[in-house]
Amino acid sequence: MKTAFRSALFGILLLATATVYAATATTTFQVTATVSSGCVISATNHDFGIYTPSLLADNINGTNTITATCTLAVPYSIGLDVGIGTGATAASRKMTRTGGSEMLEYSLYQTVDRLVVLGNTLGVNVITGLGTGLAIDHTVFGKIPASQNVPAGNYVDTVTSTITF
Repeated sequence: MKTAFRSALFGILLLATATVYAATATTTFQVTATVSSGCVISATNHDFGIYTPSLLADNINGTNTITATCTLAVPYSIGLDVGIGTGATAASRKMTRTGGSEMLEYSLYQTVDRLVVLGNTLGVNVITGLGTGLAIDHTVFGKIPASQNVPAGNYVDTVTSTITF
């Protein structure tokens, strides 16, 4: 009888407990985030290959890629400085011979026809785009003009590309 009484008491307590938790209340809260505008930039090297000054009509063309990854709908522009060659301009950049001071002229362009020079003046000679949230490749077209009288050797320049957003 004691066992039956305990079982009945336990059952009543369980029911009482269940009814205590039967009432509810609610509240709401906001979930927020701020998406920042941002861009990252990367570039491949521009290797013209072999230049032969004795071939008088031999313009050497080459390309490289600048990749921009920007937040969706963020407008951006990519500019290139003139490099580190002494006396360089956007229209006539200069590679310097390794171990020497001789210069090999070249130019970088926005278009495959090599008519629109790439520079660093916003609104004038930069690459422009609109972020998609994905990587966007931009091809840079280069040309070494023919008939430059320079000694054999390796020529190099360093160009800095900057993304503004």
